[in-house]
Amino acid sequence: MSSADSMQAFHIKQNNFHECRCVETALPAIGPGQLLLKVDSFAFSANNITYAAYGDILGYWHFYPQSGGWGQIPVWGFADVIESAVDGVAIGERLFGYWPMASHAVLTPKALEADTLFEGAESRQQLNSFYNRYTRCAADPGYRSDQEDWQSIFRPLGLTAFLLDEHLAEHQFWDAEAIILSSASSKTSISVAHFLHQRAACKVVGLTSARHLNFVEQLGCYDEVVEYGLIESLREDRPSIFVDMSGNATVQMSVHQQLGSNLTQSVSVGGTHWTEIRPGLALPGPTPEFFFAPDHILQRLSSWGAQDFNLRFKDAWLSLMPRVQAGIQIVRGQGQAATEDVFRAFLEGTPSANKGYILSL
Repeated sequence: MSSADSMQAFHIKQNNFHECRCVETALPAIGPGQLLLKVDSFAFSANNITYAAYGDILGYWHFYPQSGGWGQIPVWGFADVIESAVDGVAIGERLFGYWPMASHAVLTPKALEADTLFEGAESRQQLNSFYNRYTRCAADPGYRSDQEDWQSIFRPLGLTAFLLDEHLAEHQFWDAEAIILSSASSKTSISVAHFLHQRAACKVVGLTSARHLNFVEQLGCYDEVVEYGLIESLREDRPSIFVDMSGNATVQMSVHQQLGSNLTQSVSVGGTHWTEIRPGLALPGPTPEFFFAPDHILQRLSSWGAQDFNLRFKDAWLSLMPRVQAGIQIVRGQGQAATEDVFRAFLEGTPSANKGYILSL
């Protein structure tokens, strides 16, 4: 744990995720127009491994850049302002947003609205603007202090799921009768399955490991659950969509080969099986469409308007919460050892599927 005048940060090697370290340094001095924040807590899930896996391709290493080949995985959570050189932002204000795996962070806001702070650090301006939006909790009508852990874990993932569900529905599910999701135990897949199950437009099929089979079956949002080793049992006589959260090249190939001409669309979302990602893999059937949620957020904000967007997602969020709270247990960890243990567990794919992890440094 950092002392009053120091900070801790968790780094990994960009070219070898198994090499990690926790470093302690003096608290940074802020300049005019900057904020120093104490990162109170953040969620860690398979989604964060995806950030690392696509760190170069999608620029995730550039949000909190390090030197010497080290990288800092961004995380979602809550932080409090402890020093402010920004008019309109008081010490003690609480923000929800995109932080480094660290005990502290510095922001350089370029604009303020009643409910949002917009980060303006030069290194981040070429990156997707969605990640530069920080919610001011005191002005957020959906904020509840007793729901912070759930918000850290599921709000970003639930938003991706909400947008993906809308995207599939907008295209009338490419005339499919079934939607197959890999990494069915992952929190993003659970959220997508929930929204699809509510629509009841297609059968929702989950692909998972034998270890997670019972958990996924008990969730109640999948109509069918199939082990990875039994992909050949997937029905090949009905039009289907494949939504891939795993990035596993073997799984991708097996699903594409099994469904053949009845695979009407293939969508790549995540990389939970990060060691099995094979970019540019030549697959039979449709070329996978890469679904990048921040781009879809900006598109929906443009077409719907911010008010309508927020109302639609609020309704979706409220419908999702009872399902995940019934099936997921919050586990909290504090300090370097706990953070490294959780990180390594997700790196190896060993965490319990029915747990959500909240960390602090």
